[in-house]
Amino acid sequence: MEREDIIKNNFLTLMLIMVLSFSMVNVTYAADNLDIDDLSYILTNKLSSQEQTYIKQKIANLNDKEFDEFIISALQNTNDINKLIETLSLLGVEVTKPNKKIQLQGVPGRNASVWVVSARRTGESFYRLIGYTSLDFIETRPGSYDVITMYFDSDMTNYYHYNTSDYTDLRSGQYATSGTFVFNLYDKFMGRSTQYGAVYVTPKSNTSGEWLDFGADWAHTFTKTETTSITPTAKITFDGKGKVSGSVGVSVTIDPSVEDKWEKGDTNAVLLR
Repeated sequence: MEREDIIKNNFLTLMLIMVLSFSMVNVTYAADNLDIDDLSYILTNKLSSQEQTYIKQKIANLNDKEFDEFIISALQNTNDINKLIETLSLLGVEVTKPNKKIQLQGVPGRNASVWVVSARRTGESFYRLIGYTSLDFIETRPGSYDVITMYFDSDMTNYYHYNTSDYTDLRSGQYATSGTFVFNLYDKFMGRSTQYGAVYVTPKSNTSGEWLDFGADWAHTFTKTETTSITPTAKITFDGKGKVSGSVGVSVTIDPSVEDKWEKGDTNAVLLR
């Protein structure tokens, strides 16, 4: 081989190595700079295997509260729910499709919404049943603490754990093993933010391939006047059948002389595996 050919071949080999190395650096750089909240990028680009691996690890490292909030944020900030669910599936996350926005026909509940979804990460043995709410206005006449009740079929699942957002907390877990879990919601402080209560459940034996029904009710209270002073807690009563089979019903009672309330709810189902 002539000396010029050897030089030319060595040059081409060196250039190929540089191109490949540059490509690998670019892929690694792109993955390292991705954030799991960057849904616009995740949904509009075909993720490389390196990017998928990176995001999967980021999701796996989230604690329970962070993951629940990631799911809600993703659902509320996408214009293509089917694409989102498909993409999350590639990233090791199962999510049920929420129902369309539910609104009352008249005042005052038309500017408020409640949804329920389930979510589960690869490797998790439990399902997250999440009820989340939002107000499109700031409540200037907050009454008793609002009540979010989560229902699930206790004949098919066992209660495992629960989680809350910034302005919700546990009201009653008395009937957690019977498919009903109650949260307080502090609408006085939530503004226009989204708040949630989540119940984690594990499937009972021989339920794989069966549909688990679950749901939520939201009782929103408000005073008759802005100067009304009331007791901060509405009364709750457990009785009868809940929103889905295998759960206990909940009634919310207020003092009608000083406050009013409206209620709305949602249901969903997830295929147990």
